Amino acid sequence: MTTSNEASENVIDFPANPPPPPPARARSSEFSVARRWSPRLAEKFTAIPNYLLHNIHRLRPEGGRCLNGTEIVVLLQLASVRVSARSPRIALTTVAKRMGVSNRTVRQAVRTLEGLGYLRRIPDAHGGANRYDFTPLIEKLEAMMDADADAAEADDDDEVL
Repeated sequence: MTTSNEASENVIDFPANPPPPPPARARSSEFSVARRWSPRLAEKFTAIPNYLLHNIHRLRPEGGRCLNGTEIVVLLQLASVRVSARSPRIALTTVAKRMGVSNRTVRQAVRTLEGLGYLRRIPDAHGGANRYDFTPLIEKLEAMMDADADAAEADDDDEVL
C-alpha cells in the first residue's frame, strides 16, 4: 500500500501560472537590420532573397549571357519599392536618377529583363508609372531551387551506392 508521503513524492507540482516564455525577439534582436547596419539605415530597408543574390549569375537563358551590372541594379531598384506582394510602381526616370544613368539606359535594361522573362510590365491605365510584376522571376528562382534540391538529393543517392 502506498502512503501519502510516497504518493506526494511522485507528484510533480506545477506552478499555477508558469513564467511566460522569453520574448521571441530577444534572440532575433541580435540579427536585426538595425543591429547589423544601423537604426537609421534600418528605417528604409529592402528585403532581397539571398538565393537571388547568390545565384544571380545563373539567371541566363539557354546559351545566353548573364545579366549585366546595369540590369542587376535596375532589378534591385524595382525591388526596392516592392513593399508588399502587390506589384511595385515606380517611374523609370526615378530609377535612372537614383542610378545616375540615362532614362534610355534604364528603359533598355527593363526591356531586356522583360525579354528574358524575369519581369512583366503592367502599364498604368491612366498614363502613370508602370507596375512591375516579379512573378516570372520568383517562379524561375523557385524552379532553380527545386533543381538544386533534386541535384543534392541525387548526389546523396550516389554516395549511398
